[in-house]
This record gives sequence, structure tokens and C-alpha cells, in this order.
Amino acid sequence: MNGPGRTGDRLALRALVDDYAHHVDGRDFLAVAALFTEDGVLVAPAGERRGPSAIAAALNALTRYERTLHVLGQQRIAFDTASEDQAAADTPCMAHHLLAADADGPRRDRTLALRYHDRYRRGDDGVWRIEHRRLDVGWTTITAVVPAP
Repeated sequence: MNGPGRTGDRLALRALVDDYAHHVDGRDFLAVAALFTEDGVLVAPAGERRGPSAIAAALNALTRYERTLHVLGQQRIAFDTASEDQAAADTPCMAHHLLAADADGPRRDRTLALRYHDRYRRGDDGVWRIEHRRLDVGWTTITAVVPAP
């Protein structure tokens, strides 16, 4: 069913995407990797990673930023008509990456307009996980950051 039904599954899939953003921003890359299936795939501009350990290692590259903030938009879910345990979704995201000040200038916010293209699979334990995630970058902006008062 792709209509308004399956509310519990819709809430679980939104929570999964929210948890991904929360754990990335908290730099808990092992928790992020645990959101993927054992054969999960993460495809980003830097390459493709397979399996939780490779995904966690790839996300460690984000530590070059002082911090990140992922702001998620609306999630469009399509449930597989052949299996109650599979779904796909697109979720837009504005991902802020704070670059430290250096000799050339102030702190900067590298903002990426992303779209996550996901496939999900519910395991035998009843938990939804990310089976495949592809990040598409629409555009990037870099702006100076004014210190908080």
C-alpha cells in the first residue's frame, strides 16, 4: 500500500532517517553504521562503501569539520508492492559543515543541498534498516560564519 496507510512503518522509516542525521551530527559513526543492513551500501560523491564497518570508516572523514548539522525535509516513501518488508524513499537535506577559521579567513559554513535516495529492508527482528543509500548533491555554498553573541 502506497497511500496513507502503514502509519507505523512510515513513522519508523522517518525515525530511521532522523537517527542517521542525529548520529552523524553527534559523530557516532558506529551508531550510523548500525542503521544499515549487514550488506548495506552507502554511495556518496567520494565513492561507494559496503557493510557497516566500511560505512563507519567513510563517515569518519566528517571529523575534518568542527561540527555538522543535517536539516531534513519531507520524506516521500514508496512501499514495495511485492514485499511488506521493503520500501524506498527520497528525502531532501540541507547539510551544514563548519570549517574552522584559518590564516586565510574566518570560520565558514559549507552547506550542501542533498537528496538521499534510500532503499529500506525490515529484518527478521522487525526493525527497518537502510539497505542502500545514495547521496546526490544538488549544489554547495560556502559562507562566512559570524560568531554567536
